[in-house]
Amino acid sequence: MRYKRFGKTDWQVSIITAGTIHMGQGEWTDEKKKNSIRALHCMMDMGVNFIDTAPTYGKTVSEQTVAEAIKGRDRSSFYLATKYGNNRMAEGIREHSRKIIMFQIDDSLTRMGTDYIDLYIQHWPQMPNQPEDTKTPYDETMRAIEDLKKAGKIRAYAVSNHAIDEMEGLMEHGSIEAMQPFHNLLGREWEPIMKWCNDRDIASMTYGSLNGGMLAGAYREYPAHIADTDIRVRLYRCFREPMYSASREVFKVIDSIAKERNVPVSQIAINWATQQNIVNTAIIGSGSIDHAKENCGAGDWELSPEELNNLTKAVETHIGPVKQNINTGPRPGYEAKDLADQMQ
Repeated sequence: MRYKRFGKTDWQVSIITAGTIHMGQGEWTDEKKKNSIRALHCMMDMGVNFIDTAPTYGKTVSEQTVAEAIKGRDRSSFYLATKYGNNRMAEGIREHSRKIIMFQIDDSLTRMGTDYIDLYIQHWPQMPNQPEDTKTPYDETMRAIEDLKKAGKIRAYAVSNHAIDEMEGLMEHGSIEAMQPFHNLLGREWEPIMKWCNDRDIASMTYGSLNGGMLAGAYREYPAHIADTDIRVRLYRCFREPMYSASREVFKVIDSIAKERNVPVSQIAINWATQQNIVNTAIIGSGSIDHAKENCGAGDWELSPEELNNLTKAVETHIGPVKQNINTGPRPGYEAKDLADQMQ
């Protein structure tokens, strides 16, 4: 496993972070839970030292499952991230008040059986059309965060899906150590903001790393069976035409490298992402030991400069270059209630 320094902290984090958004989703059976815990243990045993979760994943099931997985493990041997602020998504409100932050941190600590969270993340910025009387001033949010740092309940602070002006507003009152943006070979919209973060030593831990399974080799035929309401269609542009057909041209380059190296295609996508200097760690979910081993195997080798260049060139030729609008963060095209229905 390879490791990178995590922004302005002194942490050396694995290039892969264990993602847990799948925990509690769909028909969540006891067998699925056991498989997820086994997969998480496998990832940790293979060198993954960062776990990302959130109370909204599976209506707290994710945090509960992580708690079972880490019980009895040396707490100092891994980093743990969780989130706050999405508790009223269905109402079109995201709460970042001192009251909600203090409640949610204690709730997560108790649920996961730990004394501290390494990285505490504001899950999303406030809604653009959120009623003014429900919005929290940046200084109130950051005073609460700084107090949590002083109390030892959290070690570092991050935001997710934030534009530069939103980060600047928060940074006037405290420190942001990391940013969590959507990023993968087929979806590079956040790169300008990630570069802005990198210039300020703000770490990037990316999600959507395998593009909803597409970069792991799934959906090589157009996924017509996926409903328009499916979160993958809304979050990943390449699940829609004409982007899907353009992506198929990129698949040819991915598959060629995978065949030549005799490795799973997922490892090509993971290594392309984690070898970018603007990426500190990529969040990868695994629901089985086989997937865990396959994905973590990416940490044992690296793409050559020529392979990296060929992959990037294929994307820019068939999908297009990254747009350089660095202030307004790209927002996925769904309403708050739609997202709440998918994530809870």
